[in-house]
Amino acid sequence: MEHGLIKIMSITNIKLIVFFLLLISCSKNETWKLDSLSQCEADFNSCKLTNNSNQISGLEVEFIQTKNELYGYLNVFFQTTTPIIDNEKKAKVTIKINDQTFEKIESRLKGGQKIALSSETTDLIITSLKNNHEVTIMLDGYETTLEPKDFANKFDNLKSKNHTLENLFHSFKTLPQ
Repeated sequence: MEHGLIKIMSITNIKLIVFFLLLISCSKNETWKLDSLSQCEADFNSCKLTNNSNQISGLEVEFIQTKNELYGYLNVFFQTTTPIIDNEKKAKVTIKINDQTFEKIESRLKGGQKIALSSETTDLIITSLKNNHEVTIMLDGYETTLEPKDFANKFDNLKSKNHTLENLFHSFKTLPQ
């Protein structure tokens, strides 16, 4: 009796594993995620584009579009980043695109888990992805590879969506009361 129960439980476990594998394989796995934040004042609306390609890496790339500016950031989830030797507010970021390697010194924000990318570094990453090149970013032992798949489309939406939010807000603002 006990042997038969174990056999039934094993078959049930196998069925559950197969079900979850099918569920995972059929789910839509987007490489890039676009989020919007609408505020009462249109000047404070923003949109954020982040990579979903490697959540386990502990390193996330984030682009934030405000009304007038585009910002690039690296987020480290599991520990603070190591500053460079002579400056507590800077960290070394390594970027690989094709056969080229770029060493960048970027701003380390308070708390040490967020790196603000310079506009030059942000442009390098964006241009490479738009030109369909993989970009690998390394920081303090963390590494993530950014896939160009769907990037250009999502990035164009990032640039235009903030204006759409602004127009939407202003249309509500002008409704008769």
